[in-house]
Amino acid sequence: MKTFKNSLFALALLSVGVVACDGTDADSAAPTAGREDVLVSDPAAAPVGAPADVTPFLGAWEYSSGSVTSTCGSNVGTKEISTADGYVEITAGEQPGTIAVKDGACAFSASVSGSEAVAESGIPCPGFVGTPSIVYSLSGRTMQKRATSTVGGGKFGTICSTRENATLVGR
Repeated sequence: MKTFKNSLFALALLSVGVVACDGTDADSAAPTAGREDVLVSDPAAAPVGAPADVTPFLGAWEYSSGSVTSTCGSNVGTKEISTADGYVEITAGEQPGTIAVKDGACAFSASVSGSEAVAESGIPCPGFVGTPSIVYSLSGRTMQKRATSTVGGGKFGTICSTRENATLVGR
């Protein structure tokens, strides 16, 4: 009798699984059977371990506002950012889940995770002291850029830094 109850329980679980995996997406009723890219009922969810979708980052992004502040010892200078500062061009990177960024005289690759892209470390960019840390955060067709770099100390003792916060809009 115990084996019969266990078999019924297993059959009940299996039937729940069959209903949950009936080959359609519950949210959109779109067929998912045979599609390797859909592992859960959320059509926007990427399979575990899959590279991030870089598509939302691709294209030209025009600077619209923000500022760049450079500090060197007690000297501080700030430059406002506007559409006159041009644009950033982003294409698909050489590796899955990466983008290639051309931002003025600075060209580098960045890894995408969700709505953020983080630049590879150690990239030299004119206009920055040292090598900057750059992060792009995406929200629709608006992107925030945060960049910082610091260099100095040593025998000269002066520490210089650059900080950029900018808003870019998709063109």
